[in-house]
Amino acid sequence: MHDDTTRVTPPTDHSTTVSIAEHDPNEAIISYLDSYLAAQAKLQYAVLLEGPWGSGKTFFIQRYLELVNQPYIYVSMFGVASASEIDDQILRQIHPILTSRPVRLAGIVAKGILKGTLKIDLNDDGKDDGTISSTLPDVKISDFAKNAAGRILVFDDLERASMKIPDVLGYINAIVEHEDIRCIIIANEKEMDREDVYFKRIKEKLIGQTLRLIPSIDDAYPEITTLIDNLWVRDFLESHKDEVLETFSLSGVSNLRVLKHALWDFERVARVISDEDRSHTDAMAHIARVIVALSIEVRTGQLTIEDLNELKGNRYSRLFGAGKDREPSAMERAEDKYTGLELRPSFLDVDLVCDLLSKGYVDADQFRASLHRSAPFVPTSEEPAWRTVWHGFERTDAEFGTALARLQDQFVGREILVPGEILHLISLWLWLAKIEAIPKTVPEAAAEAKAYIDDLYSAGKLSPQLHEDFGSFSMRFGTGYGGLGFMEPEAPEFREAAKYFQAKRADADKDLNPERAKSLLEDLKSDPDTFYRRVTVTNNSDSLHYNMPVLASMEPDDFVSALLAQHPAHQRTILSALKVRYEHGQLSGRLLSEKQWLEKVRSAVLESAEKLDPMPRYRTQRNVQWFLNPSLNLDGESDDQPALAPG
Repeated sequence: MHDDTTRVTPPTDHSTTVSIAEHDPNEAIISYLDSYLAAQAKLQYAVLLEGPWGSGKTFFIQRYLELVNQPYIYVSMFGVASASEIDDQILRQIHPILTSRPVRLAGIVAKGILKGTLKIDLNDDGKDDGTISSTLPDVKISDFAKNAAGRILVFDDLERASMKIPDVLGYINAIVEHEDIRCIIIANEKEMDREDVYFKRIKEKLIGQTLRLIPSIDDAYPEITTLIDNLWVRDFLESHKDEVLETFSLSGVSNLRVLKHALWDFERVARVISDEDRSHTDAMAHIARVIVALSIEVRTGQLTIEDLNELKGNRYSRLFGAGKDREPSAMERAEDKYTGLELRPSFLDVDLVCDLLSKGYVDADQFRASLHRSAPFVPTSEEPAWRTVWHGFERTDAEFGTALARLQDQFVGREILVPGEILHLISLWLWLAKIEAIPKTVPEAAAEAKAYIDDLYSAGKLSPQLHEDFGSFSMRFGTGYGGLGFMEPEAPEFREAAKYFQAKRADADKDLNPERAKSLLEDLKSDPDTFYRRVTVTNNSDSLHYNMPVLASMEPDDFVSALLAQHPAHQRTILSALKVRYEHGQLSGRLLSEKQWLEKVRSAVLESAEKLDPMPRYRTQRNVQWFLNPSLNLDGESDDQPALAPG
């Protein structure tokens, strides 16, 4: 199986550790394993391959054994809680038929038949040490040797066993000592209690050599890329190996599993990108490096998802405006780490990257749309002017100048109407005035921004801010739109303009209330149940106006006339809707402007009731007492009649 002339004889003092050659960090390991597997003498010890989590220990051993054509039985110790679980793994590989469902019970019986009794002498005093008798193998060793057909045993993830580590080593020692079966143990010693006296004793007896693996990323990378399902992505990563490995090197991380997950993250992104967009090879390579870098930073805890939001801001503006004595943020440290790599390319939407790294989710349509906002996926001439100006640090002077002229024309023509884009326009207008790119002072630019908002409002072009969105605009750094943060969002002029913009959008929203009230009155007349759902909180999407003071725009007399024209059961539904609507102090909160309206409604209902016959008069007065008085904190309310939902 091996060429004996190429091997080094294992040392007789088998408690030493192999030194690692500098020119090839794992050459000595390979040489030692060759000798260990080929030795004719009864070595009666195991080899420990040691290294940090994710360093590629399992991959290294499996590839080595395949290359030298060495059959082996692989036992994963991850979560293993008893010796019988180890037995099960070994038996299934010695007798593959035991893995089929019909004979699993027979396998258990077979294991009982194979069970043997072994004793272990830990200290060579000629006496049996019975403290680990409960962990001796149930598999009869002679049966294992007969059926293993030259295979060795590989025990992986020793430190992750639920059993006590000394008990696991005692189990392995029984196999090694009694039949001279070669065993390789894979573990991260730093995760084990090496000061445990019993652990030290049995390790000294069992482990003949500790081999410390240094990750070989160049060797592992081709194997990692085979785990990529998408063929185009796999070929792309193989052809851009140098860029990916350079990024991995800059991260300072040696964990190959982290790299594997980072490449999977890129695959999730790349597989939704169209063939036409993939043709932009340099941009695709940039995306690959950014996704790999950010994935590594998040997975190793160097960055949080919240930290990623800082990428929405303009890095250059942030750096130039930062105080010298300020402690750099986690994101700034990451940007400094990845020299020469822009972690926020103009064509990558930070919000979508956050979704990818926090949820493992990529919205294909949104991601493709985000690419088409900026060059190179669209010509710079087709990029929105405000985006080109925002990316002024990365555009040519000609591109910036052309975009600035377009932006000025759009400002004068009041052409930008999308709320998020308006805020970008305002922040850019103030910034352009600050850097003297437009002939305005900052106060003049601020006044022009307010005039822009006023003109849109007057023309009925200002998008209303829905009541449920009130207060949602945050002036925190990083707040932005379209994947980009507002330019210098902490500037007092921008904060003031943004608040004014919010207030005017709220006014635009209030201007819609008369039409909404008219629609609600029609609902009340035609379908009281729909009216109920419209004005209260329910699990139905019809709850459009539950927290909007829209009823204040409805004439009280119109409401009362429509109410009293309804069937008595429907009257209760309508009045019940009002009681539910005003629970929990809403009349002193968001719906304060409806308090006077409700008082007028109550008075009008009672006045109309005086003109009714006795029974309808009594019923109407009681309805007022049950449903309206509590909301107005009036005496005489009754506790014995609950508010009724639509039935």
